[in-house]
Amino acid sequence: MDCDFRQIGCVLISHLAMKFEENRNSDLINKKVIIYSNDRKGKSRVFDYSRGIRRVFIGMPLSHALNIYPEATIIEADINKYNQLFDFILLKLSKKVDRIEKSSFGKAYIDVSGYSQGYGGESRMISNILDVMPSFLGSRLGISSGKFFAYCAAILSDSGRATKITDKNMDLLYELPINILIDEFELIRDLHLFGLSTIGEFAKLTKGVVSSRFGFNGVKVWNRVNGVDFDPVRSNKNDDSVSEQSYFPYESSSRKMFYLVLDSLVEKIYTGSIMRGRYIGEFSISCAMQGLPDWSKDIVLKTPCNNPETASATLHMVLGDISLPGLVERMTVTASGLVGEHGVQSKAFLDIDENRNPKIDRVLKTEQYLEGKLDGHQAVSKIVDVNHSHPLPEMRFVQIPINPHSRRSVKSINIPKTISINEIDGIPVSFIASNHKSVNVYVHDKWKVDLWWMRNPAIRSYYRLTTEEGVFMTVFKDMLKERWYSQRY
Repeated sequence: MDCDFRQIGCVLISHLAMKFEENRNSDLINKKVIIYSNDRKGKSRVFDYSRGIRRVFIGMPLSHALNIYPEATIIEADINKYNQLFDFILLKLSKKVDRIEKSSFGKAYIDVSGYSQGYGGESRMISNILDVMPSFLGSRLGISSGKFFAYCAAILSDSGRATKITDKNMDLLYELPINILIDEFELIRDLHLFGLSTIGEFAKLTKGVVSSRFGFNGVKVWNRVNGVDFDPVRSNKNDDSVSEQSYFPYESSSRKMFYLVLDSLVEKIYTGSIMRGRYIGEFSISCAMQGLPDWSKDIVLKTPCNNPETASATLHMVLGDISLPGLVERMTVTASGLVGEHGVQSKAFLDIDENRNPKIDRVLKTEQYLEGKLDGHQAVSKIVDVNHSHPLPEMRFVQIPINPHSRRSVKSINIPKTISINEIDGIPVSFIASNHKSVNVYVHDKWKVDLWWMRNPAIRSYYRLTTEEGVFMTVFKDMLKERWYSQRY
């Protein structure tokens, strides 16, 4: 191997998702935790797991893992957040080296040929690369003449350290399990049946034996182990854009609702880790309309902007008294023309916007702490008046999370709840309480709401009731569904 001529590095962050969750919620440290995600068929599978977990592998059905560890804490994977963090790290690495290839989640290759001289030595070059990664991730760096050997070197490295593989210490990787070479179950099974469990045992075979026993795929692995084919680092093409999407709590053509959702998506874009210190030059707004083609608008900013407040104000000014062609179901905002970055800071990996004032900063930290304690349920939100005079109470106010990183979106409040009502000639006389007892009621007032023209027509008969104990309540009968509901009016 000509290590003096060619230097390939492998940046490896094992269990990135688990380390991210532990950093976000310190209560998870030293606990048995399983992170899961849903595949295309909707089945829950293991995405990552904590250090104390054994006999569980990534991709295993979650139900199987819980059979082994029924006491484990389970967390749904926040894949977008994990990828944002890793992409941000690669963005910072691009300031150190020119060629970076993102191989898989938590693994990337970098071409560091000739860089040691520019940094004043190999040890300084390694320090500069590792300094890009936050310490809680325990990143590892491997250096060798090819991708596979660099990957093996990274596996052999300690947390936060680097290992270099050359001809002189090649025997270090021969004891590694052969499973790291491939991800094809059948080939791994055949190799094990042949008595091969380590890389060293496989490397002793001749190419002819490998070809006859294991076919084309076996030859590819043999070439990789023996460094026959050089695979250069291929720079990934960066999609220089960021998108966020949100469903409306209900289909609406309200200008106020439009701007409310727009502002929340703009804020979410700016607080993503990849946007730290960067400026946005263009926004694209797309709305999925009920029964109509999508509506879209592209807006180019005269001056690129690096904060959500200024960006939202500019978008409001350009769009003005916008008239939507119909009812909006979903909005997508895409920011492009991203320019500029700043150096690594300790705040770069926190979920708090650096531009916020200390009071908002404390509120957001409290929200994140409470959300962790409440197993991801939204703890703090703000209520916004979108149409306080609307005849339907559930369309007057909406609830929006104060934390722009929250998985929750804008939603309606004061949603009607079904109730069991006993009626005589259509007039409520009693209802069934939560203790299954019948409670007599008296009608104090009644009125009707007839919104037949809406996409989902609302024809309701409302009643203001009081119980024998003097408790007031409001109920209505949905005249189309013939069902009773309770609702604060």
